[in-house]
Formats: sequence, structure tokens, C-alpha cells
Amino acid sequence: MKRLLFPVLCFIAFIIPKHVHSQEIGKLKAFAESYGYVKYFHPSDQAYELDWNSFAIYGVQELLELDSDEEVVEKLNEIYSPIAPTVQFYLASKEVPFDKQILNPNQLKTNDVTYWQHQGVSFGMLDQKTPYTSRRVNIDKEIDESAKFGNIMKTMDATPYQGMDFVFSAAIKMEDNSSGVGQLWFRVDRSDGKRGFFENMRANPIRSTKWAEYQIKGTIDEAAERINFGCFLNGEGALYFDEPVLKVSENGGDWEVVELDNPGFEEKGIGKKPKGENWFASALGYDFKVVNEETYAGEKSAKITFEGLSYTEKGKPLFDEKIEAEEIFESKLSESITAQIPLSLYLHENQTLPKVGSIITFNETLIPLKEKSSEDLPVRLANVIELYALIKHFYPYVEVSGAKLDLELEKALQKSYSDQTDEDHIKTLEAMTAPLNDGHIRVYGKSYQRHAPDIRWQWIEDQLVITKVMDTSLTISRGDVVEKVNSLPAEAYYTRFLELASASTDLNKQYQANTISLLGKEGSNIALTIEGKEHLLKRTHNIWDKNREDKSSVVQFSSIEGGISYVNLNVISMDSIRSLLPKLEESKAIIFDLRKYPNGNHEVIEYLLEEKDNNMNWMQIPEYIYPNQKGLKSFQEHGWGLKPSKPHLGDKKIIFITSGEAISYAESFMGFVEGYDLGTIVGESTAGTNGNVNTIVLNDNVYFSFTGMLVYKFDGELLHGRGITPDIYVQRTIAGVRAGNDEFLEKAIELCREE
Repeated sequence: MKRLLFPVLCFIAFIIPKHVHSQEIGKLKAFAESYGYVKYFHPSDQAYELDWNSFAIYGVQELLELDSDEEVVEKLNEIYSPIAPTVQFYLASKEVPFDKQILNPNQLKTNDVTYWQHQGVSFGMLDQKTPYTSRRVNIDKEIDESAKFGNIMKTMDATPYQGMDFVFSAAIKMEDNSSGVGQLWFRVDRSDGKRGFFENMRANPIRSTKWAEYQIKGTIDEAAERINFGCFLNGEGALYFDEPVLKVSENGGDWEVVELDNPGFEEKGIGKKPKGENWFASALGYDFKVVNEETYAGEKSAKITFEGLSYTEKGKPLFDEKIEAEEIFESKLSESITAQIPLSLYLHENQTLPKVGSIITFNETLIPLKEKSSEDLPVRLANVIELYALIKHFYPYVEVSGAKLDLELEKALQKSYSDQTDEDHIKTLEAMTAPLNDGHIRVYGKSYQRHAPDIRWQWIEDQLVITKVMDTSLTISRGDVVEKVNSLPAEAYYTRFLELASASTDLNKQYQANTISLLGKEGSNIALTIEGKEHLLKRTHNIWDKNREDKSSVVQFSSIEGGISYVNLNVISMDSIRSLLPKLEESKAIIFDLRKYPNGNHEVIEYLLEEKDNNMNWMQIPEYIYPNQKGLKSFQEHGWGLKPSKPHLGDKKIIFITSGEAISYAESFMGFVEGYDLGTIVGESTAGTNGNVNTIVLNDNVYFSFTGMLVYKFDGELLHGRGITPDIYVQRTIAGVRAGNDEFLEKAIELCREE
């Protein structure tokens, strides 16, 4: 087991001041600077293996207890020493030359060095399947591809059990010396897309090496479509799973045992895919089999064993630019504190020097989840610091946005003292990052609300206008102007959400506010005042539930009088487009509607191209080796490389409809239309935000996403903040909404009919 060199976190009750002294904020800002420099640019083995989320909390707690700059310097040297022993902190008033002897104190024979190279950034990020990569050069690394857990499960039709109480039980025992834990789980999938019953024993996992029965109790939702249940091993080791039993009861009546196929694993093995109602299992790095070596009842049981799945990644450089041996980065963390940080370290036997014993990590099992709650001040401060460090070094549009990061950090730290809840904390992070003007920025925490009433609205002609009513029983009509929301003037209510939305254009900021201003807790009310009358609406559905939408009312393709074809790129598949090619070829004009997001159908562009697409550098991932995005010289370049396909459809009148809601992939699509002049663009400017999203998970499962690459228009200018500009601008009007008119489509049809 890896050695824990830092104490288990223990939170202190803080008195929340009305205004935090600048000295308090100053030492936190100094820690924020040091955190980013060491985490992302100091290549020691110890720093690489560190749990940086927990370290951020630990560092905050240690610094909050200090008073003077001298104490801060001493504490920084103390807390970084085990993970970065060659990093030095000192008072700026003292000139301290860096002692390069500490880089190789035992004078081991080596000329090999390691240093960080980042294409974008992947170190510490959520998804390793993005185009972003971080690597310590010249160090071979073992990449673990194992799944986080190995799961045996069954899925069944829930219709016969809707509304019933249930008990799911099974016997489980852990194998000796297992470091992982066992967990029963049960989940209900609802037909309306809402989250149904779910429990997975997260709060009370199984560690016992003796057979025992465990159970999950609950009620199967009335709208249940499928029930799913089983057992998983979370982590390393092995567990035995036997005698699963499902019982149901209706209206408090007697318990009835649900007949399960192969209940005690006595009759057959475990499948790899769902087939009927069989038990099945599949997870990288885990083995699943039926055994007779350990049973609770009968002659057989199921066994889940962690075997691991990994490969060695060679430390080959990602790009040519490099850090030289003994290259030292020196920077002021504050007016009074300076840091000296080696950007390269010597290597010996695939390990960084100097060697300081065991690799250090925070063991998550020793830090209770309740002690990492954003209701605690150190967690809130730590998340602000982590976010600042990430943005400062890797958000590629910092200078373009004009955001003053230092000021936003200070405001967010200050605000964190008065925040009390997860919701407060999320709003502080949103306010901190909104000035970055990135339409991909999203901040999600456990308080994130997804439910909306049965209406949609939009800011039109400087008023908040109802654009859609899904519940016909409501006494609200399309085109109604909202005067007040929850007793606030509509503009004041709406503006609060504009201020928290991050977007590179005002129009896209409005589209974001149109959505988030409706959201709240499931079942909560929102009061609208229309023509002096109050309407109380209940938030009833998950706004992101695509299953809820009436697909039958969405037109994918239609033939319009006069030989005009309409293709809805927001919903139609590429296979459907291929099947329609004969009709499209016969058309006199084609309208392609891309007001939202393509359905994986960008290949249609190939039927419009006359020549091969040779623009292979409109997406560029910055390649970083220095902090603060300084000395940035190289970029990893990407394009799509599309080729013309037959039949050629570009010989007729082509119209593309787009809007300020079209973002990212939609803008890649529209970039080709504009860049190669593939048609006339009608509508609004697009969102001005493109490039693959990158995501970090902070303490207390706070998720933050942002754009990690630069994207250019085909004229060589940045797309960010500009978007794709229409040839003919169209706006919705209140009159058009009331009449049920699609003014964008009407303009497109009008253009098609012009001679």
C-alpha cells in the first residue's frame, strides 16, 4: 500500500467575515500560483502520482492558519517538499540563487531528463479519449485500461411490477486480501426519461470476507420501463455473488418472489451481452465466471476477479520543442513571495531525481466523502484555486476574452467565504468563468437542476416571449409576453442568468439564458405574470430528456412546391440522406436546416464540394512546455480532409439556415459552407465557439468544461467571438411567434423561388 504522508483532512469551523482581509486572500492567491506551476510543469514522480484535488484542500487548510509572509514561505516549502523537493520558495526581498546540486545530490551518472509536454492538457482531466495529451517526456508509463468496476447484471421488463415495492437481496463475500469493495445495485429506467429509483450501496459497501446476505429495498416507479440490478466489484481483489432474489409486493400485500432465470448460477454461465433475461457481464480488466470453490447455497456461485489490463506507453516526445536540463522557472507568487521551479529533472532507472522514497498519494478511503463537501470553506477555496490554475495555463482564449484572471480569482476567493451551499459555490464558479466568453463552459454540481415547466421562451424584441406551450391545459399562449417572473420584472429575472452564462457572442449568451432561466428543482413552481395575471407553472420534466419530445412532429425531409427539398440536418441521419440522394439530385433547390446541432451527417458536405478539401489547419491544439502560456511556438493542426462525392448537388440553389444556437460541431459544418461558398446562409450568426471540450472534475464532484483548442474560419481569422455570419440576417418577431410562422424557413423558401 502506498504511504500516506499527509494527514487525513479535518475541517475547521470558520467564522465567516463580511469582508476577508487582503492578506488572507493574498496567501491563497500565492498558493493558487504555486499549485498550477507544480502540478502542470514540475515533472517529479511524486507530483505525478499525487491526488491533486485533495492536495488543494490540504494546502488551503495549512495556509489559512498562518499570519505572516515568513510563515507562508516556510509552509509552502514544507507542504511541497515531499512531492517536489527541488522546488524552492523564498521571500522576494531576498535574492536566493538556485542550488543546482539538489537536482542530483548523489551525483548519479545520467544525462537523461524529463519534462512536461502538453498538447492542450490531459493530466488530471476527466476523459482521456479527447485529442488532448499530456506527457512526461522520456518516462515510460504504465497505462491502466481497466474499468473502474466489474459488474454482473440482469435487465428485465418492468411493466408487470410498476408501482410495486421490492426487495433485491443476495449473498456476497469478499476474497481475502481484496482492497476493493462489493456493492449490490438496483436501477429503474422510466419510459418518460426521468431518473427512476437508484441505489448502489455507495454509502455502505461490502468488505467482509464472510458470507452474508445484503439487500436493497425500494419502490419501482409507476412509469418504469426496465429494471436493472446486479452486483459489482469496485476496485481490486475478488468477490463471490450467490442466491440473488427479487421480491415484489403490491399495495402492502404479501411478498411475491419474481422468477429469475438462472437465479443461483446453477444452470449455466454468465453471458457477455444481454440476451433475454440472462445474467451478463463485461468490463475491461475483470474476469467473470461461475465457480464451485465457494458457495452460499447450492453447488455454484458467480465470481468477479480483478485481473487488470494495462500497457506501457513510451515517453516519446509529443513535439520537437523541449526543455533543457537544469532549466529553472522563477516567478513571483505575490509581491512578497518568489518560487523557483525546475521544469526538467534528471532521470535514473526511469525515475526522477532526487529519489525520496515511496510515491505519495492521498488515499481516498482515508478522506471521508462528507469531508469533501462544497458546504465546507476549504473545499470551495480549493476548487476556485484548481480552476484558476487550469484556466491560466491551458484556456487558449484568455487574452482574446480580455478576462482579468487575477481579479476574477480574488473575487471568487472572497465570495467563497460567504457561500454556504453547493448552489452558492456553483454560482461563484460560474461568475468567475463567465468573463472567459467560452460557450462550452459549463459548471455542474450536485445541486444542478434540470427540470422545467411545459413551456419554452426566448428573448425577442427586448421582451421575454413564450415560444412554445407543450401542455394544452395551460392558460398560456404562444407569443405571450412575460411581464414578471417570481414577482421580479422579466428583464431583471432574465439578466441574472445572462450574467452567469459564458459565451463569446451576446446572441449565444441569450440562447443559453433561454434554457437555464427555466430550470429548477423537480416539482418546484415558477410564477409568470402575463397581462397582469399570474400563472403558476410546475417544473415537471427533465429539459434534456430527448425521449420526451414528440419525434413524429419533427420533419426530417419534405418536398416543397416548386421543386424545393427541405433537409433538417438537426435530426436526419446520414443513412437517410444517402437514401434521399435521387430526390435531392432532381430538386431545383435544397434548403439545409442547421439551427442547432448536426446528427452526425457532415458527410453531406462532400456532395456539395467541387474540389478536395485541403484546409488541414483550421483546428489547432496549442503545444505547451512553459507556464502562463508563454513562449508558445507550436500547434498540432487538424482538419477534416473531405473529398467530393457523387452525385454532385452543388449545381443547384443551396440555402443553409442557421442560428445563434448552432455551436461547435455545427460551426465546423457551417465553416465549410462559408469557406467554400457552398450555399447562401440565412438566419443568425452562429455561437462563435468551436473545438473539442475538455473537462475536469473538482472536489465534491463539481464538473467544469471548457474549449481546449483554437479554431479558425477559412479566411484565417479566429472563429471565437465571430461565428459564421449569415449572408441574409433573419430574426424572430413576436408577431411571427404568435402566428406560428417559421420566419427563417419562410425567408429560405423565398430565396429559392427567386429567379
